[in-house]
Amino acid sequence: TIDNLDEGAYIFEVKSRFEEGIESATSSIEFTIDAVPADGIRFYPLYTAVSASSQFTIDIYAEDPSDIMGAEIEFDYPASEMTYVSDSGVAGTLLESAPSQHIIFEEPESGKIRITLVALASQTNQDIALNTTGSLAQLTFTAQASASGTHVLDISESSIYFKESDPETPKSFTSYINAI
Repeated sequence: TIDNLDEGAYIFEVKSRFEEGIESATSSIEFTIDAVPADGIRFYPLYTAVSASSQFTIDIYAEDPSDIMGAEIEFDYPASEMTYVSDSGVAGTLLESAPSQHIIFEEPESGKIRITLVALASQTNQDIALNTTGSLAQLTFTAQASASGTHVLDISESSIYFKESDPETPKSFTSYINAI
C-alpha cells in the first residue's frame, strides 16, 4: 500500500535482483489518481516530510472548480508542533489570472487559519470566475524544534461561492505533516 499520493499520473516499476547481481527486466504499471471530486478543496501536497525547526509551504487547492467567485476556508493545525509564519500567506497561482482578486489571511487563534477570497469580479461588472484546478493560496509554517511524528492539517469549515448559485460546502481533504 502506498498512502497519501497526490492527484496525478504515476508509474510503478519493479524488478528483482539476485545475489549473483543478475537483474530481471523491469515490470511497470501506469495509473492515475483522481480521488478529489469536482469543486473540492484540498491541501497540496497531501503528505509532507519536514525536519524539526524547518520551514515548509502548503497550498490550498481548488479541484476542478466550476466558476468560483469567492470562498471562505478555515483549517486547523497543531500549534504545539508548528507555527504559522505570519504575513507569509500569498495568493496562489490560480488567482494570478484574476486581476481583481482579494485574499485575506487571518489567524483568529493559535492553531486556526481563515482564508477569505473576495471580489472575483471586475469594477466594470465583468465576472471573473475560476474554473481550473490550481492553488488558491500558499502558506508557510515552521516545525517546532520538539516536533516529531505525524501531524494533521484539517479543513474544518469552508464555503465556496459559485457564479449564479448559492454557497456550497465543498468536499475537503486532510493533509499530513511528518516531522522527522
